[in-house]
Amino acid sequence: QHRLMVKLQQVMEHACYEFAQREMQKTLEDQEWDHPEAVELNQWMNILIGHDGFDTNKSTEELEALFLSGVEIRDVAVKRVVVDPWRTRVFLKNAEDILKVPEAGDCLPVVKKLRGDVEKSLGELHLTTMFERVRVEKELAEIAAESKKLQQRRERVKAAIVPYMKQCQEVAGSSVLEAVCAAEVVAEV
Repeated sequence: QHRLMVKLQQVMEHACYEFAQREMQKTLEDQEWDHPEAVELNQWMNILIGHDGFDTNKSTEELEALFLSGVEIRDVAVKRVVVDPWRTRVFLKNAEDILKVPEAGDCLPVVKKLRGDVEKSLGELHLTTMFERVRVEKELAEIAAESKKLQQRRERVKAAIVPYMKQCQEVAGSSVLEAVCAAEVVAEV
């Protein structure tokens, strides 16, 4: 997952640099940014938030939220944050949407392929997990049935010993009573 997020970050930085070469040459020159790795993705996102003139049907608020997702992608990649599959899917979708805004050219197909590959892998993982869950639940049901049988057997064994224990107590009680009676007879003599 970390490598995926790092790759996503790199592709997005490259796309932003290509866009800046076309549309923001002065910014590149002023900042002396001469290659894609010169600027981190979070900086690009903040720069793009302030850029006017994107040919998109998204509102300013939607674009800002989208670009802030790019900042999150960078943070996850750099800080090695573990994210769940659902969030990974969201990041890939947002990255694809972000790259559509500056018309990222060669970079968009890369992200689309990454997204497709991840979707396929997650689908396979879901199926495998589902089958494993069914297998485990079946095994747990079998264990529960065996446990129930053992509990019933335990109860039968306990129930079977009760009459024997009563008989032993009666025999022991009779023996004690006989001993007490014998002791009383001896004591009277």
